[in-house]
Order: sequence, then structure tokens, then C-alpha cells
Amino acid sequence: MSSQQQLTNQEARNARLESEIQILDKKLSEFSKKKLARDELEHRLMLVNSLQTQRNNTTLLFNLLPEVTPDGVVLDSVSLKKGKVSVEGRSRSNAQLASLLALLEAKPGATDVQIHSIINNDKKEQKDGAVNSFLLTFELSEFVTPDLSKEVKRGS
Repeated sequence: MSSQQQLTNQEARNARLESEIQILDKKLSEFSKKKLARDELEHRLMLVNSLQTQRNNTTLLFNLLPEVTPDGVVLDSVSLKKGKVSVEGRSRSNAQLASLLALLEAKPGATDVQIHSIINNDKKEQKDGAVNSFLLTFELSEFVTPDLSKEVKRGS
């Protein structure tokens, strides 16, 4: 075999290898695109799961409130922010307000129960018989906060 023919054969092999390399490079780029799509899907799934678990927070609160609210206590306003519940309301007597606080403190779902103000309105009794206005706060111990640490890293 002449050196010219050997050179031609080698160039043919090189050309075949180059075409195989191009095919493999194309497959690699497809893999990276699929990995990116998979990462995006996992991110969306994490957000959906986070929202699903967060949904229970309100249910926990609304299951707890009727269990701890005695007769004679009216809840005018309830707000939930990051696990901290603020309640504004009225009571007919200090005993009923004390009962509300005792029931809340006895519940494992409520922690750090604090009464911030009690305003005695003896002179102007409400239509429902309430004479005390109050503001109290407590923490929902089973509050679920979404894990968005990946969200912060992504900058989304």
C-alpha cells in the first residue's frame, strides 16, 4: 500500500471520527437542555408542594379558634402572618377572657400566648353584652413556612 493511499485512508477515518464527534456533541447539548427543563420542573414542583403544605395553616387556625372561644367572647378580627396570630375581640366579663387565655395556653397548637390590652367599657355596654375589648397574640406551633431557599438562590 502506498503512502498516498494510507494518507487517504487516515483522512477518511478522521472524517468519520469528526462526524461521530459532532453527533455526540449534539446529543450532549440535548442532554443539557433536558437537564435544564428537568430543573425547572423540579422548581415548579417544589413551589406547588410548598403551597400545598401552607394551605393547612389557615385550616389549623380555624379549627383551633372554635375550640378555645368560650360563650360570651366575640372575635372581631383575626389575622395570621408568618405563624403569628393577632386577635381583637370583646368579652362580657373578665372571667370569660381569662377562660379564653387558659384554653389557648392549654392547646398544644398555640404557643407564646400574650394579651396586649384589655379595655373595660363598663359605661357603654355593647348590644351583645360585651364590656371588655381586648387584643391578644399567639404563635401557631404547627405553622408551616415554605422552604424557598432555592428560590432565593435562583433570584426568581
